[in-house]
Amino acid sequence: MRQAGVVAAAGLYALADESGHLLRLQEDHALAAHLAERLERAGYVLAHDVSTNIIYFAPPAGHTMTVDQLPVAMKERGVLCSGGYGSTGNLIRVVVHRDISRAQLEWTASSFEQVLDM
Repeated sequence: MRQAGVVAAAGLYALADESGHLLRLQEDHALAAHLAERLERAGYVLAHDVSTNIIYFAPPAGHTMTVDQLPVAMKERGVLCSGGYGSTGNLIRVVVHRDISRAQLEWTASSFEQVLDM
């Protein structure tokens, strides 16, 4: 690869302490764990323990909201998520990233709770 130095420079910058990316990634992981906890309390079924900034989950068993309908309902509330994950396609994925604040995450969690009441 001729441009390996360019790719390496981006990686070094992302890992540098002064960039703050590693600390922010830790915060994203904590926010994702909090969102997962709220989802689980609302009745969603987590696919696994959340240890990164990515959450895979399914709607509550027996609920009328499907994996196809939930992302549409959430998009209407300004929350992007996607469905069709997992070996059976019954999982939804949410990713917490550095552009999401704690307040936005709380609003997102409330939106996931409200969408079940539809």
